[in-house]
Amino acid sequence: MRNLLVFVMLVFAGPLALAAAKPIVSAQELQVSCTSNWGNRAYYEMYAACRAYVSGVADALAVAEPLRICPPDGTDKGRLTEAVIRAFGGRLVSEEREASAAPAQDAPRPVSGSAAKFVAKVLTREFPCQ
Repeated sequence: MRNLLVFVMLVFAGPLALAAAKPIVSAQELQVSCTSNWGNRAYYEMYAACRAYVSGVADALAVAEPLRICPPDGTDKGRLTEAVIRAFGGRLVSEEREASAAPAQDAPRPVSGSAAKFVAKVLTREFPCQ
């Protein structure tokens, strides 16, 4: 909840506040949670943290102006999270299982900055309002 409040404050505070603000959760930290190896013991915990973070940002964007998202009816938290995982360069669990015999995938793309800004950018691109 605290992360959601900080995100909403940053969105409405303007460019000066954004320049001075240090992100509470960096994009790199969120990327670790969102792209954890499927075989990793902590996978479910890390995926849950990723999904909760993405859902919080999505809830803020669903009511925010001027940034706003409009996911289609029936869109669940999993679909929102999948969009972010793909933007990080990660694979989904189903893709991990299918690729288990395939050559190793390149490392996820390097990211920087605020996790909230990264997620907001991905969700506004993937679920724009008409």
